[in-house]
Amino acid sequence: MKNIFESVDLNHLRIKNRLIRSATWENLAEQDGSIGNDTYNIYK
Repeated sequence: MKNIFESVDLNHLRIKNRLIRSATWENLAEQDGSIGNDTYNIYK
């Protein structure tokens, strides 16, 4: 079994790693719907 941090090729697509973050609802959008610093820090 390969390490999850190794890249893998699927046909013509190269995937850098196999870590996936599931969909969540953080309720952190700004009033205008833009991404604020709190949301940015979660994905950072």
